[in-house]
Amino acid sequence: MVGLPVLNVRGESIPEAWENSILKLGKEGQWYKRDDPEDNGIQVDASMLITIENPDSDLFMHKLMTCGIEDLLDYEMEIHGAKDSWIKNLVDKEDHKWDYLYHERLANYPGSKGYIDQIQFMIDRLSERSFSRRVNSITWVPERDTLAKDTPCLQGIRFLITPDTKNLDIPRLNMTYNFRSRNAMIAAPMNIIGFYALQCTVRDAVKNKTRMNLENGRIVDFTDSYHVSTRDQNILKIFLNRYNTSIMKGETIKERSYPREFVFNYMNSILPERTEVIIKQTGNYLLGETLEEEILKIKEIAEKRKR
Repeated sequence: MVGLPVLNVRGESIPEAWENSILKLGKEGQWYKRDDPEDNGIQVDASMLITIENPDSDLFMHKLMTCGIEDLLDYEMEIHGAKDSWIKNLVDKEDHKWDYLYHERLANYPGSKGYIDQIQFMIDRLSERSFSRRVNSITWVPERDTLAKDTPCLQGIRFLITPDTKNLDIPRLNMTYNFRSRNAMIAAPMNIIGFYALQCTVRDAVKNKTRMNLENGRIVDFTDSYHVSTRDQNILKIFLNRYNTSIMKGETIKERSYPREFVFNYMNSILPERTEVIIKQTGNYLLGETLEEEILKIKEIAEKRKR
């Protein structure tokens, strides 16, 4: 192939699919020098298509992920809007808050006539026309992102309801999303679990509106530049060494993964503590009545997470 390779992996569960993507990247990715002042050196890179065949699988989180369950919970809260107030005011040159958050772009996309809640649009569209092929959302805002220091890696999300391949009476909510660029070792596994949480939210909302017997379908995760940068090569090396040790011991992906029930129970046990941490951090950005309103919103998101 001329140019960046396009790699394709699949897995039954989230941890298996992510693990296969790292093994494939390390073996078949392109190694080249990237002339970036912030990361100048050799990196491995590829365009990567990952298919998670059953995101509802009992195997949920890979034990060799660099983040902890606390980080995953914080990220899931973020995906559901708990940190939207951390976004900067573009008019204020002294505002040093964040340039973007995925939930902010999806639920408050700036349109010509006001903000657009694309998440609600997708729920409404699927509820009214379950066969629709227009259930699409985007994050890129040219007016902001052509000038911003940090820009969204996620570019868009699509949902499509189709019959189950084995049981035609069970409709499946299939999810596809694409990233322009992503750190394969650090960002990718958190992204997959975070957007799986969004898939579950959309599924449940559509079920509540329609009484449809809707279940999650496959997730297709595509990245234009799926890479491990120069500074993260040691993380990749540690992963591969631990993976090889696990294989030598005769272990399977089951031994290298945390089950769903363990992760969810742990998340629920630390939910009050992590909620207070996010509230405290939000206090660095907001004051007065605005802060009080945001605290109520964060607590509401946490309460929904507990259910």
